[in-house]
Amino acid sequence: MLRKLKSGPWPMFMLSSFSSVANLYLPIFLARTLSPEQMGVYKIFFLYLGAIPFLFLAGGPLNSVYYWAGKPQQERDLYLQQCFLLALLLSLGIMLIGLPLTTEIANFTNLKDTSIYYLLFGAFVAVPSSFYSETKVALGHTVKGPLFDTIFESLKVLCFVLLAIYTKDIQNLFIGFCAIFAVKFLISTTLKFKGGHVTLLPNKVRLKEIWLYCLPISLSGLVTFATDKIDQFVLSAYLAADQFAFYSMGCLVVPPLYLIEMSVSRVLIPKLASTDQGESRSKREYFKTAISDTAVIIIPAFFGLWIFSEQIVTLLYTDKFIESAKFLKVFAFSYLIFLMPYDAIPRATGKTKAIFNLALIFGILSVSFVSIAAINFSAIEVLIVSLIFKFFSRFAGLIYSSRVMKWKIKDMIPWQPLFKITITCIFLHTLCSSTRHLFKSDMTWFYFCAPSFAILYFVILARKFKQKG
Repeated sequence: MLRKLKSGPWPMFMLSSFSSVANLYLPIFLARTLSPEQMGVYKIFFLYLGAIPFLFLAGGPLNSVYYWAGKPQQERDLYLQQCFLLALLLSLGIMLIGLPLTTEIANFTNLKDTSIYYLLFGAFVAVPSSFYSETKVALGHTVKGPLFDTIFESLKVLCFVLLAIYTKDIQNLFIGFCAIFAVKFLISTTLKFKGGHVTLLPNKVRLKEIWLYCLPISLSGLVTFATDKIDQFVLSAYLAADQFAFYSMGCLVVPPLYLIEMSVSRVLIPKLASTDQGESRSKREYFKTAISDTAVIIIPAFFGLWIFSEQIVTLLYTDKFIESAKFLKVFAFSYLIFLMPYDAIPRATGKTKAIFNLALIFGILSVSFVSIAAINFSAIEVLIVSLIFKFFSRFAGLIYSSRVMKWKIKDMIPWQPLFKITITCIFLHTLCSSTRHLFKSDMTWFYFCAPSFAILYFVILARKFKQKG
């Protein structure tokens, strides 16, 4: 039984969940220790730290190890060696190109020159330091790989907490990050060298093959990341650090809502791919069920974020970040976009090139219009423009999917379940709002009504499922 569990996804899920929870609560703690201006610098630093490896396409070779791991052992080891070498070379480009442009990058990102050195070094080691864990998972070692990452993520969180408490200097957090990931890089490289998966000798044929395989994946990842974060990239250059902190912390990422979308898609895609071509009706029902399954969680979550935005911000970040509430109220609409499984049909039918083409088109449009909005309008209006283009991107994917399957869009949407869920949430929203004056404070109202909203919603939902059954 234990061996079966180890061979499945559960070790990765449990260990990754531990890291995710730790990183989720880290900014909540830092918001209570650092000033809004320092939190803004923190957010800008890690926003660009995540972007730079995408910009240099460094993550492609790392993610491709799952493909090359399926080759025969001798051939596999050669591919893995060249994957590491290519990832290292692309990451070195970060330092070689970035260091001469330190002043320009500092002016563009609104970070200090010293912070740019930490930024470039952190971006350089980020991808190669993960080579050990990714190859371990690719080779079936689902405990050792995630455990390696979890240990260093835990050390990072602990280091940040201690440095924030004792120094209250944001620069020290960046130094701590670089130190921990430098150690991770050295240990990862040493372990994989002993395992025969590290070399500095290039094999031109294999490098070219890996590069051609990775390039579309890397470009697609870059476009998707840029489109998703374009509002924050643009505003980080226009807003003061404290104002950017209010904005970025208002764009609250709720991991379970992303997880429900990913989980539903992973179930839907095999069903669409495996069903016989003649069973178009069954495929359409699978598609509609996927939307209604997502709606069960997403729609009430939207209402909760909308109704209790001020209280959620106060609970998470204290009232000194209350300005983030207005951004959270708008950002809540971004989760409704998850109701459209825009790429499930292209992936199931092998038409993945269309996904990249749509991402590229709307990525360019989004960058253009968000940049114009940032110059002429307020941050809240920039967020609205960004969300509009995210909606159009997904809706275009839905239209393309309807053409692939030769369905009408109105027949792809489960109108009745969506209507019932929405009406239930509107009723509960009205009920909560009408009782607000009965409580001494907004937080007391939140502590009572938020769980009541959730409990009543699922009670009503369970009753409807029972009646349906």
